[in-house]
Amino acid sequence: AAHRLREAAARSDSVPEGIPAYFVESLQFPYVEGLAFVLDAFKSGGWKALDAVHANPPISTEEILRPDRYRLRVAQGKSVPEPQTTQADGELVTVLGEFHWSLLLGEYVGEGWGLDRVVIRRGKHGVTVLAETSWDSPNDAREYSEAIAALLERKKAKNVRTVTVGTKVLAAWGSDAKAIASFVKKK
Repeated sequence: AAHRLREAAARSDSVPEGIPAYFVESLQFPYVEGLAFVLDAFKSGGWKALDAVHANPPISTEEILRPDRYRLRVAQGKSVPEPQTTQADGELVTVLGEFHWSLLLGEYVGEGWGLDRVVIRRGKHGVTVLAETSWDSPNDAREYSEAIAALLERKKAKNVRTVTVGTKVLAAWGSDAKAIASFVKKK
């Protein structure tokens, strides 16, 4: 059933021309992938399994896309705080997650997602983005670093800086060169 749902969602004949794919897929995600996650849980244990999911919901889009990772975290008793999005004084702090990195950079890149924290600052001279990401392996980190650098080059982003250390990647770009240099240097 989940396979047919994904096939139906992939059809673009019902989407008005000119609507960005990112917008469409972001709106479809909770309905398509969320339902697939719920169906997977139900198939694995019926209503009892759904009650357990309700008591301990997924903490990231990665767990929705990969229910085996959700089950592993729950089985290991790991408690991870739910990511918080905050907004104040021209600054947004959020978590993008595997789903959004996959949409932006390609599914093969997003598959290695571990964690992220993205700060978007709006200043008098424009917008600056500071992204701190963790990946499942050094190879996943390298793939992300190369993909984000290529995207930012295509978009002609200003003041791009990236640093990769093991499985962590810092990527920063935008109008505030001083904040970018400080962000990349301090980590």
